[in-house]
Amino acid sequence: MTDKSQTKSSKCTALIIHPTFEKGILSAIIPSFQKERNILITFHNRKPKLYVIKQEGRGANDNVGLVSWPSGIYLAKYFATLQNNEVMFKNKNIIELGCGCSPLASIVLGELGANVIATDGFESVLNLTTENIYINWTQNMHENDSKMPQTSILEWGNRTTVNKLVKDMSFDYIFAADVIYYEKVHEKLIETLKLLSNNNNKKTIIFLAFQIRLHAFEVDFFKEKLTRHGFHSKIIWTSMQPPIVKIAEIKLMDLK
Repeated sequence: MTDKSQTKSSKCTALIIHPTFEKGILSAIIPSFQKERNILITFHNRKPKLYVIKQEGRGANDNVGLVSWPSGIYLAKYFATLQNNEVMFKNKNIIELGCGCSPLASIVLGELGANVIATDGFESVLNLTTENIYINWTQNMHENDSKMPQTSILEWGNRTTVNKLVKDMSFDYIFAADVIYYEKVHEKLIETLKLLSNNNNKKTIIFLAFQIRLHAFEVDFFKEKLTRHGFHSKIIWTSMQPPIVKIAEIKLMDLK
């Protein structure tokens, strides 16, 4: 559906109905017909970089991980512009959950010197993820301390796959973008966050970016479910213009 007032040169957009909502709830308006997206990231203390993200926006019947979403872009820009980002992330072990085809935040953290693993539960998505990382890492110039992100399959709630990841590595940070839009996966997501957070003696910090939609489950997710599982959360950033995206910081509470 497009506005007739648009010119022929304007980007084509599509109205996406998320396939997992039985009643056809509108998820978002996204540039799903673009095979490539060019995204400029401005860093606090490094040169800006233009990233090319390949995607496959075929419509509502396909995996939503095959297109890039605003939450992931906002999260990448948030990490890039933090004034103390090098101190926070250099040489830290970080994992992304549900990265989709556009692991932009993982790439940014790799630029800052972090050891990053971008994960997704679908091999078809992860193949495109790996391609996007490779394309941007070979086409851009990097600082000497930058590290190319790795990729791995991770099924939420699957202790076997989680244990494989944490066998030789504990994570300082966990992050994800646009992963709470589907209520039925909340418990598996929280279980995975808990398993990954419990793997070290440090206080693992979780960053979660999410977009406000018609059917938003954020109140239930943050106020009820996370708290019940021993997590504390707070909103640390909100976008100034639509689409409205928020970033939450989450930690496991000390259990006495």
